[in-house]
This record gives sequence, structure tokens and C-alpha cells, in this order.
Amino acid sequence: MIMSSNRIRGDEMHILLIMLLLLLNIKKKSWQKIRQCLPGITYVLFFNALYYLICRKSSFWEFQSPRANGTFLKKIHFFIVMPLLVMAFLATFPKKLFEQAIYIGKWVGISTFIEWAGIKFKAIVHQKGWTVGWSAMIYFFMYMFSAAVHKRPLLVMTLSFFMTAGMLYVFQVPINKSVIFRKPFTSIR
Repeated sequence: MIMSSNRIRGDEMHILLIMLLLLLNIKKKSWQKIRQCLPGITYVLFFNALYYLICRKSSFWEFQSPRANGTFLKKIHFFIVMPLLVMAFLATFPKKLFEQAIYIGKWVGISTFIEWAGIKFKAIVHQKGWTVGWSAMIYFFMYMFSAAVHKRPLLVMTLSFFMTAGMLYVFQVPINKSVIFRKPFTSIR
């Protein structure tokens, strides 16, 4: 990894994140638990895709890099970073409630710190009123729901749809039928 002027650049931050997640998954032997992790990974990817679909013209954050365009970075985060992140989280999810609360809190804190660092190193930029605080809230629900979705899928999906509707209302995201029903797979471009 090339360091310029003793600072990490945005593209190096994305590479570093992928490498750390790969190493973490190797350490946790997450691949051995892929079947148990699959519902959580699928849940997170579904709502991530829904975000990209609905907010493609009103994005709350953008990934940045001097060497890669935003579309490429979205795809990297969607297909590599998010599955690795959720798999690492779920691979050693504790059984006792108190331990689960501590574990989720740790992951929310670390994820929020990494996003904050991403902002400082210009790997991500927030817009339209989005803040690290909003991201922390999303991380909390993402981790909690990804752990619960295989046991209580209907409850998790219902709560998630209500939360999504609430976020759309709070941030006044314009909903246009053509955004959702016409060319839906161009959203990740």
C-alpha cells in the first residue's frame, strides 16, 4: 500500500478495509459458518439494494477515491465489504442476551469509528443532512436485525420496512414510481 505525504488516501482506505475484513474472517473461520450467516447477509444486502434503488438520485453518502469512480466503489462495498462485514459479525455472535448487547455495541462503535476515519481520509462524504450519528443508528439496527432475522424474519422485515419509511419521511426522499419500477437494476451504476 502506497502512503503519500504520510496520509492514507481514500482509495487506500477502501483497500485497507477489505484487507482487514478478509483477515478478520480468516481469523474467525467465518467461512465454516456461511450457512448460519446467509440469512443475515441476505437481509443486509436486500436493504442496501433497496437504499440504492430508492435513493439513487438523493444519496446520503458517496464513496470517493482518486483512482476509482463512485459506481465501482458502491459495487465493491455492496458485493465484498458488506458481506464480509456481516459474516465477521455473525460468525462469533454470542448466545447470552447481555453478551449480545455488549457485542453489538462494540461492532457499532468500531463501524462508526471506521466511517468517521473514512470521512477524515476522504474515502466517504456525507450529504443531505446525513451524519456519523445517523450511521451509528443504522449500524445498530443492521447488526441487531442481521442477527435476529433467521429466528424472527417476519418481525425483523416488518420493523425494517417501517424504519425505512420513517427514514424516507425524515429525510424527505422524493419517491417517484419511475425510480422504482422503470430500470431498477441501473440503480447501482
